[in-house]
Amino acid sequence: MHDASAVIRRFTHLAAALCGAACCVAAAQDEDSGIPPLRDLPPLEGDIPQLGDAGTEETLPAAPTQNAETVELIRKGIFLQKELLEVLRSITDKTTADAASKHILRLATDLRVWGAALDTRPMEDEIIMGEYEREYLPLIDQFNREIRKESERLLTYRYFESTRLAQALVELVRQAQ
Repeated sequence: MHDASAVIRRFTHLAAALCGAACCVAAAQDEDSGIPPLRDLPPLEGDIPQLGDAGTEETLPAAPTQNAETVELIRKGIFLQKELLEVLRSITDKTTADAASKHILRLATDLRVWGAALDTRPMEDEIIMGEYEREYLPLIDQFNREIRKESERLLTYRYFESTRLAQALVELVRQAQ
């Protein structure tokens, strides 16, 4: 959904802003620093618009908003995760394992198509990417943990001796890469 460098840059900017704010506070507290307090600086020359002046609303950039298509695509991926988890949880013996293998193969294809569609989405504003992470990443991570737990359960039971289930899970992993 986004590259790691964007997240790193966001945190780097945040850290730099915090360090800059801390330096300003330290300088204001240190009277021997030679930096005059802001109240002693001369007024700025020229016509500077004040908040509330007419026309300043037009000069401010519009706040970015989430793309409805991207949100729908993210939700579709979460639904596919939930569906996969339900299928994995329904496996209790060889018969249900064999039956689930067809469903898992279909889900593997759906997840591959979904991932390709998500990859083709245009990169969105960093603020929006952060919103997506805050809103959806915890749920996605929770489903991933539950799917991993169910996979371990199935492995413990040796896939209930179902070669079809084992093959379907291999295909699921292959298509997810």
